[in-house]
Amino acid sequence: MTTDPPLVSVIMIFLDAERFIEEAIESVTSQTYQAWELVLVDDGSSDESSRIARRHADRSSGQIRYLEHEGHVNVGMSASRNAGIRAARGELIAFLDADDVYRPEKLERQVAILQRQPEAAMVYGATQHWYSWTGRSADLARDSLRRLGVAPDTLVHPPALIPLFLRLEAQTPGTCGILARRDAIERIGGFEDRFDGMFEDQVFLFKLCLSAPIFVEGGSWDRYRQHPDSFAARAQRRRGLQTRSQPAACGILGVAGGISHRARDLRLRSRGGGSPSDASVPPSARVSPVEADRRAPAVTPPPPDHDARHPFLGRGEAGASADGRQRLMFAHR
Repeated sequence: MTTDPPLVSVIMIFLDAERFIEEAIESVTSQTYQAWELVLVDDGSSDESSRIARRHADRSSGQIRYLEHEGHVNVGMSASRNAGIRAARGELIAFLDADDVYRPEKLERQVAILQRQPEAAMVYGATQHWYSWTGRSADLARDSLRRLGVAPDTLVHPPALIPLFLRLEAQTPGTCGILARRDAIERIGGFEDRFDGMFEDQVFLFKLCLSAPIFVEGGSWDRYRQHPDSFAARAQRRRGLQTRSQPAACGILGVAGGISHRARDLRLRSRGGGSPSDASVPPSARVSPVEADRRAPAVTPPPPDHDARHPFLGRGEAGASADGRQRLMFAHR
């Protein structure tokens, strides 16, 4: 008896990404794994990237879809990623920013790993920091891989990765380096909408690493393009942010830990249990319930149009426009 390969939904959010989006899309269409869909979420672009994305969607016979927010507004990175997840059809979710690329074997290798590791909620490898896209020989020497901090091809149970991230002994996964189960993403509530720019991926990853086993693989199947016009580079110049600083990581852990603690407490109460024990959590990774509540954002009740199928991600619906493209009709805070 044969089973169909699982569908992978690749979520690509973009904002004024005309310079690189074509290459990013082509890295998905060139995958050796064929059971994929690409969901292009336009976060209010004003350049040619909207037209490029629509053209690929129109030519794809449904395998590539173009979505935009109502009124073509900009709502931020987390809300856009959640909109893409909500519209996705796959049981596995991958992310690719519009200036990064996948290697051709990315989906094939990581799908196979999750099939062999049913306990894992997510797999990731060592993302390449890609300077050599410029073609300059000097930049070739600058290419590097993110530090895993654990032995390759290891199933890591929570919260073991968190202290490594906090002590800078391991680097968090690149967004383009992960492949996650959709049900695991839904259980943690997806991305936090209030993080509309910097660190939105870090909060998501900390939540996921606190909630379920993660498989850390030895492969490197994605390239994180380093260029001065990237969101992170512009934010660092504008605000002097250090994206891998320990204070920032501690703040992220406070938010993620608070949300994780509340979710676990609610689940235990619903089963008639008590508060979860943190005896297995190293002191460096613990966040007390009081401190977690202090750091965590307020939880806003869902609006009347809340989608019960996806209790954290459902905040509206996708509607078809006259030309068959999808528009996202949803309210956001």
